[in-house]
Amino acid sequence: MRGLSSEDFQLAWIITKYAITALLVVLISEVAKRSDKLGALIAALPMFLIFPFLLSRLGFWGALAASAIIAVVCFSVLAVVVKRFGIILL
Repeated sequence: MRGLSSEDFQLAWIITKYAITALLVVLISEVAKRSDKLGALIAALPMFLIFPFLLSRLGFWGALAASAIIAVVCFSVLAVVVKRFGIILL
């Protein structure tokens, strides 16, 4: 039995990403049914974790710029890490 071809691997990766996204959407939806505040917190936490911390120190525009830079850096680090597993994001 031979390994996955490049096209098969790409398809498997896309299916995996969709499955993870669907899992997160269902998880957040189910939590929000029981507690709307907890569901909102789970959905928003990754996106706005650092922004309030920076807002009081850098002001709105500085915190917004710093948050954008942090997001780009985190994505770049993720791209380097998953590249070791043969996944090319950039």
